Amino acid sequence: RLAQRLPASLRNQVFGVEMWRLAGLGVLLLACLVIGLLVELLVVRAFRRVLNRWISDWDKVMERDVLRRLNLLVAAGLGSVLLPNLGLPVRLNQVLFVGLKVTASVAAVLIANSLADLAFDAWRRHAATTATKMDDQLIPLLRRGARLIVYLVGGLFVLQNLDVNVASLLAGLGLGGLAFALAAKDTLANFFGSLTIFADRPFQIGDWVVIGSTEGTVEEVGFRSTRVRTFYDSLVTVPNSKVADATVDN
Repeated sequence: RLAQRLPASLRNQVFGVEMWRLAGLGVLLLACLVIGLLVELLVVRAFRRVLNRWISDWDKVMERDVLRRLNLLVAAGLGSVLLPNLGLPVRLNQVLFVGLKVTASVAAVLIANSLADLAFDAWRRHAATTATKMDDQLIPLLRRGARLIVYLVGGLFVLQNLDVNVASLLAGLGLGGLAFALAAKDTLANFFGSLTIFADRPFQIGDWVVIGSTEGTVEEVGFRSTRVRTFYDSLVTVPNSKVADATVDN
């Protein structure tokens, strides 16, 4: 009824779509972004005092990495709910729905990754107060593993929202698993070498060690390699598979 009362100029078509529908689409997207911003502001006010007890740099971390993506997630979800009311052509509706799905999925993955980073930051601050250096050594390794898992699961989540058959995709990847394992045998050897280092604990971060011909202070132990800062201030990267097989003088 409202459309029938609009001026004739707004009922003209552009690429087969009436102008008032395109204008309504612009207004809808703008309104969704504004509502998402309002939700962000409400969440900031509601939880600022609570989270300030654990997160000292709230403005730099939480608002940037979580709440702005929450704003995008709310806007995309609201747009998906309200979009059918415009009665746009089927093909255009499909394209817009795919865009909103991808936007919401990516925002959700980024929020999950940011929350994981916040948890590891809190753990890192606690580890700085303990006497042992084992947790300082584990945190960077586990952070990378958690980030990898979030991105892998998030990628599958995005593909599922795009109506891709994830089960068939995983089955195809399983068939290529043997070829991948053969191609990545050095990487796997370094990964199991890192597990050996954490199990045997021949050194910790900050220890002065001699590993083969490398001598210096251990700076980091990762999935693939161990980094040693020599006494002439160069950084030597030793593959963990070689560290596991070498004689370590701590």
